[in-house]
Amino acid sequence: MKKEHINRYGDKFTFTLNKDKDILWKGNFAYHRVGYANDYTEAYQAYLDDMEGLDEDQILSLEDFKIDVHVYFDNKYLHPDYIKLVKSLPDKIDMVDPSGGPYITAGSRLDRFGFNCVTVEGFKPIKNGYKIITKKCPCCDQKAGVHKFSCDTKRVIVNLK
Repeated sequence: MKKEHINRYGDKFTFTLNKDKDILWKGNFAYHRVGYANDYTEAYQAYLDDMEGLDEDQILSLEDFKIDVHVYFDNKYLHPDYIKLVKSLPDKIDMVDPSGGPYITAGSRLDRFGFNCVTVEGFKPIKNGYKIITKKCPCCDQKAGVHKFSCDTKRVIVNLK
């Protein structure tokens, strides 16, 4: 399946589903920006070290820490010692934004490009664009939310009326 998208500057982008159920995104990437996933390992470990001795219910979970560490209020970070320990993962692209769009991030659904129920997991650079890595079931390798009949993760919904 191949779909086309024209951005606000008139640049044409093509989205092609490949045999791996990923999407090849090609077009004019002469001017674009990318974002990289954050690595919180060092920052969170420093936080846990500093919180040693406190009750467990007073310590932020990693997921809450990922939000809290970025809080910026009154011209300063809430946790300035930890924010500087958050690193980027240069081999894990999680956002691509060509000039004029479309802006696509990890976690985005690609319904607007004609790929229903397809969710972005990440990006890999390819010639003339990016391969959009899509989320798939770890058991049956189908797109997220869709499963083969034999898949152990297939959910059964029963309506009792």
